[in-house]
Amino acid sequence: MFTKALRRPTGALVLVSLLWSVTLPAQQYWPDRAEGTVVRADFLKPFFKGDGGPQFLTGVAFISASAAAGKLLRIEADVPLVRAGFTNGEIKESSLRIGNPYLGARIHSADGLASGYLGVRLPLASEPQTPAGGLAYQVGFLSDPDQWEAFLPNVFTARAGLELGSVFPSGLLIGAKLGPSVMVPSEGGGDPELFADYGVQGGYEGAAIRATIGVTGRLLATESDLTLTERTFHMATGTLELRRGRIRPSLLFRMPLDQSMRESISATVGFGLAIVL
Repeated sequence: MFTKALRRPTGALVLVSLLWSVTLPAQQYWPDRAEGTVVRADFLKPFFKGDGGPQFLTGVAFISASAAAGKLLRIEADVPLVRAGFTNGEIKESSLRIGNPYLGARIHSADGLASGYLGVRLPLASEPQTPAGGLAYQVGFLSDPDQWEAFLPNVFTARAGLELGSVFPSGLLIGAKLGPSVMVPSEGGGDPELFADYGVQGGYEGAAIRATIGVTGRLLATESDLTLTERTFHMATGTLELRRGRIRPSLLFRMPLDQSMRESISATVGFGLAIVL
């Protein structure tokens, strides 16, 4: 039963609990470098293992926007939302929570090889008061470990990184990225935590379609008493996006690569819709 899994968390959820008690981004990974102003919504639906899992309408949404602020600078922002619900016998409970919003900037040129980003997540998420509220944060983490700080209460996060990518005349796309994330408790004391975020991707990009597959990961550089397996998380992600016109739908499929996460979740599917203004 899923409720039993909550009482007996896997290694991944143990680390969530550790960071929550000790301390405790939002640009999308591999963004399309569209010009002009872009407004988008991304919805993620995780599929949990075991009997009696969360209600079907359990998942995550990111409402985001970006706009040019010069030839090389873009301003980015998002608001994360998570909805979680469960049924246990005659008990039915659900929670809709707003996470920590993101505000940042990206430096790049439309045809450049490299781009950099810097941003913060503001600690506006409140402490959960119900079991469904606590489940919501676990749903957020398992749906998108690359941005799990979006759902942690009382945590300020600063994030930066460098992305390298190129599209060849044939349409072949390759890329890599690396950068740190620092999570600082905003209440209750505790020490900051440092993460290394990294990833690689490949795929095809044309005038009408963009299809990629990539692997992203996070390494907890602090908490040396944990094993390397307990301090790393990896996800494989495939995306497909229609890029012609001002309305651009996209599909996403994610699978956890770490055994601890695979014990709780089999996959995450997503749907996105971007509007280029």
